Amino acid sequence: MRMDHTALQFQFFSGAANLTDSACFLCIPGLSGGILLDVICRCKRGYPQEIMHTYFELDVNHMALFEPGKGYHYTDTGYVLLGYCIQELTGKPLAQNFRQRIIEPLKLSNTYLEFYEKPEEKREQAHAFMGSLDVTAFINTSFDWAGGGLVSTTKDLTTFIKALFELKLFRDPELLQAMMAKEGYGLGMGTYAFGDKLWYGHTGFWGSALFYQPEDQLTICITFNQVAPPFDTTQVIRKLAEEMR
Repeated sequence: MRMDHTALQFQFFSGAANLTDSACFLCIPGLSGGILLDVICRCKRGYPQEIMHTYFELDVNHMALFEPGKGYHYTDTGYVLLGYCIQELTGKPLAQNFRQRIIEPLKLSNTYLEFYEKPEEKREQAHAFMGSLDVTAFINTSFDWAGGGLVSTTKDLTTFIKALFELKLFRDPELLQAMMAKEGYGLGMGTYAFGDKLWYGHTGFWGSALFYQPEDQLTICITFNQVAPPFDTTQVIRKLAEEMR
């Protein structure tokens, strides 16, 4: 299962509507300004420099919707920038930070940053579909590095989100509170009212979803393997949550 991330609230650029119609263009919701299809296809690894090169090549940095701190717009680009910040501050590669700070302490034996690590156990990954088209063979679905390059399993993801809410990953509990918005979207995590309970989590572009209900310590981890399934995935998750009460 590939996990796809969202953006931090400080990221405020978008520009898909302003790009030339003549470009071979694949607009990825959540990635500011979109990414050219040929960049995604030729990017054999999740090279962040290719992402940012395209970002500036398309002049997305001049397409601000508002000033910093004045609003919010969904994008993955903030996570790519965070990946750069983590490497600069620690002097270590992002994959090593993930492994030393999260993967090894939580014993996530089937989680790794694709193209930068080899899995401990070789397993076939879930295929990604756009309608009936299986894009797994010709699109690098982990191309955005810190914005969605991790590969994991439902078991490891369940372990991760429980550890997150049990404060095993933070020294300061206020960091978790900052992620948990009273309603809507917090820092990297949304709040959802399923029945009479609040669930916290996120969905991914390729159809993955991870939610946690801390009151009863319940987890929903699922993938639909589909960008645009012909049904409301939120309603499916809602029904699952109601059945778990």
